[in-house]
Amino acid sequence: MSLTNKKIDDFFKNERRETLQIIFLVVIPVLLILIWLIIAPQGETSEVTGTVVSLTGVPTEEGDRLYILVKLDNGNKNPVRVYIPRVTFYKKGKAVVLTKTKSLLFGRPLYKFKKYVT
Repeated sequence: MSLTNKKIDDFFKNERRETLQIIFLVVIPVLLILIWLIIAPQGETSEVTGTVVSLTGVPTEEGDRLYILVKLDNGNKNPVRVYIPRVTFYKKGKAVVLTKTKSLLFGRPLYKFKKYVT
């Protein structure tokens, strides 16, 4: 291999190395931030009760995702939408227990169905 070819090879190896370093310095922090946003850190959790107002469904390819609208007992005028598993029966007007989780990222509470009050 001639000296000129070796210099050209070394030049391109250094260019490739610098490009990879820049990509890693940009891509890895962006990926870490996106992962943190997707797995939004959760704050305090508490149990709240409410009354089932109605049942709604969102069509998907696998079937409808069922949601119940629950009017909370804490005086909130707007009902909250909560996903309900298919194995749970819909009972309009019954009391339910929900798990309320406050998101640290945006401060919006997330509600999860826990059980019906018997």
